[in-house]
Amino acid sequence: MNSRLQEKAKRMLDLTAAGVAMLLLGPLFGLVALAIWTRMGRPILFCHRRPGYAAKPFVLYKFRTMTDAFDTGGESSPRSRAPDPAG
Repeated sequence: MNSRLQEKAKRMLDLTAAGVAMLLLGPLFGLVALAIWTRMGRPILFCHRRPGYAAKPFVLYKFRTMTDAFDTGGESSPRSRAPDPAG
């Protein structure tokens, strides 16, 4: 196979795998989005601009999982803090 045909075949395989993964994981992503919306409100997604291949920027989307809640002393509020493994 020539190089161009290999690139097209890989692209088709990548798109097919991504499509199947989205169909299988879509309901789970919906539940996670609903949980974030009910517990923390909007926005549900966090967008982060990063340098990619050959320094070409791209936008990375992640579910928002951190809060910016603080108590009166300036510490993060207990609801937003991770559980202490020591108890």
